[in-house]
Amino acid sequence: MCQINTDPMRSQMGYLEVTIPPDILNEDGGDDHVATEGGNVRVKCRATGMPEPRVSWKREDLKNIVLRQEGGVKEVKSFDGENLELMNIQRTDMGVYLCIASNGIPPSVSKRILVQVHFHPSVKVPNDLFGAPVGTDVSMQCNVETSPKALNSWFKETAKRKSLSHYYHSSRKNLIVKFLLSFFEFLFELWDSTIFPRVIQYLIISSCLRKS
Repeated sequence: MCQINTDPMRSQMGYLEVTIPPDILNEDGGDDHVATEGGNVRVKCRATGMPEPRVSWKREDLKNIVLRQEGGVKEVKSFDGENLELMNIQRTDMGVYLCIASNGIPPSVSKRILVQVHFHPSVKVPNDLFGAPVGTDVSMQCNVETSPKALNSWFKETAKRKSLSHYYHSSRKNLIVKFLLSFFEFLFELWDSTIFPRVIQYLIISSCLRKS
């Protein structure tokens, strides 16, 4: 207040407002969230500043945020609020989510939060029956979808299918073998024993006559 001691006294009031750019608080202690497919995830983000910041969420890959509730499913480009709840989470929801805080005072700030979804492994094969001349190479392939990363293994059974006579361990999904027998069977197996049970896919190779 500015005051002049006259008769009568005169005064003038003034106001000072201090603005503070937004800052995101690191309260959770970590930026990663993990859930099993079908579960729920709540990610939180609080910010301080003057005036009070607006907090919004976006996906780093620019895909829509999927909000699943009892009333249905809604897809949005951004979501406003400190708490983002992902209900009945699916593997397509996996990725980096950006918490963005802004209050009109530059600069706006953001924080990256990784959401990981673990789901049961699945195996798809382009072809599960192969035919080739004896002595030639055969390339077999299995396409694997799983999270977290699984251990991929190849087994070869005997013709009588009594026991596993050979063991092939590889992180790759492709296997090239020299076809020396008239008939044998391969098993492609993957697992992460700490989370999901094993998944097995059979691939069968049978011989064709070698061309003279």
